Amino acid sequence: MDAVAHAGAGWGMGWGIVGWIVLMLSVHGSNAGLADFIFWVGAIGFGAAYWNKKAPEREKRAIAERHAVLRRDHLEQTRRRDERQAELTRRRDELQAEVDVWRAGGRARRPPQDDNRHLPGPAGSRRVAGRSEHIALRPVTLRSGRTLALPDAAQGRQLLGETLTDLTRAVAGEARRLVRELEGLPDGGCEPGRFRRPGGELGWEPTEAGSRLTPAAAAWVLRALAWSTARQRLFKVLDPSVVELGPVETAAREAARMLDGPSRFYAFPGPQHLPVLPEGKWTELLAALRDGLRRAAQGLGSRPPFEPAGLLRPPQDARFAADVAPSAVDERLTEFLLDRTRRFARLAAGTVPLEQSDWELGGGLLDGFLTTEVAARFRRTTKGAEAVARWPQNAVTADVRRRLHLAYLAITLNYLTEVSFQMQEYTNRSGMGEPSRPVTIHGNVGAVNIADTIQFIGSNVAAIMERGDDRSAAAIDALNAAIQQETALSDQQRAELLDNLADVSAAAANPDERPLRTRARLALSAIANAGTAIGATSPIAQAITDWQHVYTGLF
Repeated sequence: MDAVAHAGAGWGMGWGIVGWIVLMLSVHGSNAGLADFIFWVGAIGFGAAYWNKKAPEREKRAIAERHAVLRRDHLEQTRRRDERQAELTRRRDELQAEVDVWRAGGRARRPPQDDNRHLPGPAGSRRVAGRSEHIALRPVTLRSGRTLALPDAAQGRQLLGETLTDLTRAVAGEARRLVRELEGLPDGGCEPGRFRRPGGELGWEPTEAGSRLTPAAAAWVLRALAWSTARQRLFKVLDPSVVELGPVETAAREAARMLDGPSRFYAFPGPQHLPVLPEGKWTELLAALRDGLRRAAQGLGSRPPFEPAGLLRPPQDARFAADVAPSAVDERLTEFLLDRTRRFARLAAGTVPLEQSDWELGGGLLDGFLTTEVAARFRRTTKGAEAVARWPQNAVTADVRRRLHLAYLAITLNYLTEVSFQMQEYTNRSGMGEPSRPVTIHGNVGAVNIADTIQFIGSNVAAIMERGDDRSAAAIDALNAAIQQETALSDQQRAELLDNLADVSAAAANPDERPLRTRARLALSAIANAGTAIGATSPIAQAITDWQHVYTGLF
């Protein structure tokens, strides 16, 4: 249709031009001005018509030109975008390669880690000057007639309080030493460094100035964390009211977390276990830890003396379970008391080392009671003993551990001794009649009556303790218990050895009586010879060996 219309328009314009020429020639002769006028009007008209005719072609050419310009612009923009993207990729790869080199180099230089090298040493200091750890012994005769040297419970409780107070003061001193260590580090334990943050079109921001811990400062942070964690565990067992170490552990844990974490978020050259943080961050973390240690040292050092749990006595109206034989409980309890009082004397004298088995304090002997209050009071009066027994070997010093054990054992033995004294009442209340008496080695055996001799020895031991010579009293008590427990002796031999020990105790109770000392030396020699004749495993021989240093100085 457009082609037909275009052809028709062309023919119309052609006939119009012919008519225009004819008209112009016809009037040229008669009126030249009109002819000129017709000429110009026609020229203009035909020119305009021709212009309009070519308008579609001009529009097409203009559109084609615009498309060509747009295509050239698009191609140029694409080329520039690709070049820019390639440049960004190149720069990003170069920057990432730099970060990878930083991290790889730091890992290569990282020293091997030893999880145990930051653990603190045992808590506690050497025995405080003027502080006595001695617990007096007093002779006690059990229902079976056997005598034991029972440590004083009140003195045991006092030793427990003094030991824990000393331990608290020692931990305060450790906190002060940690503060001094930090303050002694050059440049506050920090050194300059540089780092990049992740982000931006290149993946990493421009390099910033920061600081990192020195190796000595990093080790100090890990020591402070290990120390605060270990000491928290101690006081959680002994005295939960001690909360001064909580802020220290929190600050130390935050600093240690920053030692482990930032390498995943920041990029920095150098050792990766010594991360670079923004300027002032490490100073802030160390200051918080230092301030926490100072407050802990001040708080622990000013705490009042530790007050242990009160001494409790077993209930008087307890009963046994129906399937329990009171005589068996009585016998086991008696043997335990005899064994542990001997062990207490040897531990107090320092002749044997403390062993893990020594922390078995006999609470299981009370499981046969239907009345649970018997065992419950035992646990309350020995509160903390089971947890202390589970401490790692290096949790406290050997001296602190020994003093704690002596204190707990003294309290334990007194409680169990009172249970032993009330066995008859417990048995009657249980409706089981009188329990069988434990095997008795001494007493009225045949024609030999040694009760008076034992009483005489006991009175002399009491006089020795009143004079303040508790070590000599403990040595005589230990030998008294050994003679009574020696199963290889006949009744007559036992009586003779106890008579000899009576001479020894009399001389020790009256040190100014020269004749008594002469008799005592002969008597002690006779006892030692009897123990040697029986054998090295004899309780008598062991007692002589354990207390030889005391016997030698007696006479």
